[in-house]
Amino acid sequence: MKKPTKKQRIIDYFVKNPDVSPAIAAAKFETALPTIYTLRKEAREIAKPVREPEADTAVEPVPVSANDWQVGGDHYKNMGVEPWDVVDTWPREQRIGYYRGNALKYIMRMGSKDVSAQEIAKGEHYIQKLLEVLQEVGEVEQVLREAAQQEMDYIEQHAIISGIPIRDALRAAPPKRTPLTEEEIEHLDMATSGTVVDFARAIERAHGIGGEE
Repeated sequence: MKKPTKKQRIIDYFVKNPDVSPAIAAAKFETALPTIYTLRKEAREIAKPVREPEADTAVEPVPVSANDWQVGGDHYKNMGVEPWDVVDTWPREQRIGYYRGNALKYIMRMGSKDVSAQEIAKGEHYIQKLLEVLQEVGEVEQVLREAAQQEMDYIEQHAIISGIPIRDALRAAPPKRTPLTEEEIEHLDMATSGTVVDFARAIERAHGIGGEE
């Protein structure tokens, strides 16, 4: 029986492991990534099922968080509190530096400690976590923009009720308002790990509102 070529072995590998990372396959077969991507595409065409047209009732898959899995065992997943759980209590910039540094570490030490494919997979795992943290930053910026717009709307309403031009209202001290509700504080707290809550309370005290210390 004729021995399968490397190309065929790579295609078969992707057919049997459709979710495997191209970087892992490249390390396993010692093949350049552009070739790997081409062969993965061929494997997907081979494995693509033939289906009858059906109603659009597909449900979007739920993305898997980096915290839901582990590369190379389950020793962290078996802990009551994982190291990542502790790191996620740090300020955001420190978290970004930690995940970025660990991703770099695993990729740069490829071939020096564990199997190369596993090292790359660990690096990718940290990159996924880093991307999740960066996405959180975008969500926080959105919260801040919404809060700023709400404050602007409040100032405009104050100007209309008081019968003064909006330009003058913007130049004057911000109108006094009641402290943020517990729901507003909880929303900001969940999105910002408490940093914006502290800022909001400081602004309240500066305006003489008397928010909680």
